[in-house]
Amino acid sequence: MRDKSSINIKSHSIIMKRATSIYLKQTAAVICLAVITGVMPVNTPAVYAQNDELVNFEFVSPLTSNLSKFGDLVAVDGNYAVVSSGVNGKLTRFYYFNGTSWSRMQDDVVHGETPSAIAIHGERIVIGFRTGGFQSRGSASIYRLQNAETTNHQWVFEQEINSNQPKADGSFGYSVDIQDNRIAVGEITGAGENDFFNPTGSVHLFELNGSTWNWRQKFYSPDQIAGTDLGWSLAFNEDGSELVATSLVETNNVYKAYHLSRQSSGSWVHTSTLNFNYTSPGNADNNKLGIAFHKDLIAIGTPQLSLSGNLRVGAVQLYTRQGSGWSGPQVFRKAGSNNTGDSFGVQVELFDGIMAVSAPGQWQGSTSGVGSVFIYEGGGTTWEEIPRIDSPAAQSESFFGNSISLDDSGRLLTGIPEYRVNGNRVGRAYIHFVLPPDPSGFRVSDGTQVTSLN
Repeated sequence: MRDKSSINIKSHSIIMKRATSIYLKQTAAVICLAVITGVMPVNTPAVYAQNDELVNFEFVSPLTSNLSKFGDLVAVDGNYAVVSSGVNGKLTRFYYFNGTSWSRMQDDVVHGETPSAIAIHGERIVIGFRTGGFQSRGSASIYRLQNAETTNHQWVFEQEINSNQPKADGSFGYSVDIQDNRIAVGEITGAGENDFFNPTGSVHLFELNGSTWNWRQKFYSPDQIAGTDLGWSLAFNEDGSELVATSLVETNNVYKAYHLSRQSSGSWVHTSTLNFNYTSPGNADNNKLGIAFHKDLIAIGTPQLSLSGNLRVGAVQLYTRQGSGWSGPQVFRKAGSNNTGDSFGVQVELFDGIMAVSAPGQWQGSTSGVGSVFIYEGGGTTWEEIPRIDSPAAQSESFFGNSISLDDSGRLLTGIPEYRVNGNRVGRAYIHFVLPPDPSGFRVSDGTQVTSLN
C-alpha cells in the first residue's frame, strides 16, 4: 500500500474548485455551515460537498459472473484511478477525472491473469501477478502514462519485472509498491538466502535507469525460517528512501516487520525490526494486513486481533521514530462497538495528518459484513476520529473497504468486492473525498447523491 506525500494545495486547486472535495466533520460544524448557507442537512454528521454537486462516484462492475469481485484491488493518485477484479474476473480498468466527472479510459488487455496487488504513483502503475510470468512463477508489470491530462492520454505497457531467482511457487508479485523511480515487490514464498528450496520469502527492489527498470537488490528474511512469508505487505515512505515489510515469523503470537533504509551508495540495509502482536493469522492467501509509512510514523493493520473474546476485531499498531530506531507499538482500536469479524486494519493509508483505516466486516445495525472506512486526524500516536464512511451499498457480507487507496488530494477509492447483483458477487468501487474544500460556494449535502459509471 503506497504511502502519500504531503498535501500540495496549489497543484490540486482544480479539485478544490469543484464539487469533488468532501469532508466529514462533527455535528457542530455541520450546524454552523447550515446556518451560513441556509441549507439544513438531513442527517448529521453530514457530507460536505462544494456547490452541492456529486457526493461520490460509483464504479459499476462490467462483469456479471459470480466471484468476479470488481473492486478487489484499487489505487488512485490525482486524476487517475485503477480498479481490478478478483479471481474470476481478470479485468483491470483505468479511469480519469476531468475536473467534473470520472470516465473510463481503457482496460488492461496485455494480461490474462488475476492481479494480486496494484500501486500507482504519478505517471506509473505497477501491477503484481503472483501466478503470472514464465511458468506461473510470478511477475509484475509496469504501465506508463503517455500524454497526461490531454484528450489522447493512455496507459501503455512499459516493462515486465521478475524475480532474480524465479521459483515455481514463489508468488513474486504478491505485494507491490512504487514511489518515484523505485519499486518494491514481495515474493512471499521465494527462495531462502542459503537454500533455494527453503521458502522464507523476500523483498525485491527495482530502480529506473533511463527508460529501463533494473533489479537492484533482494532482501531475505533474517530469520531464514520456512513459511515466514516476508513481503506479505510492504510500503515505501513518502520519498522512497525507506521501506517497511511484514512477515509471518512469530514467537508466541509476536510477529515481525523489517525497516529498510536506502544508503547513498544505492544499496538497501536492514536498520530495525518491529515486533507486533497478532493472533494466528494463518496463510497469507486468506488474510490481508494493512501497512502505511509516512515520515516518522509506521502503521501496521492487524485485522485478526481479538478483543474481549471476540475474534477478528482488529487494531492498528503504530510506531513512531525515536532517534535511529522506532518506539511502539501502540495498539490503536476504533471507538464504539467491537464485534467479531469487524477486521479493523485490513487496509491502512497515511499522509500528513490523515489516517484511513478500513474495517470491511463492520456491522451496520444488525447487519454483519457491511464494512466501513474510518478517517482520523492527528499525528504520532494521537488520533481523533472524523465520522466514518459507511458502505453506500449496505449489503451484508459485501465487505466495503476490503481495498482502499487514499491520495494526497483527499480522494479515497474504496472497493466493495462482494457486492451482489442478482445473487452474483460482481463487486464495485466508490470514490469519496475527505479533505476540506475551498469554502466559497459551500453547501451541505446529506450524502445521498451518487453518480454511477460503468
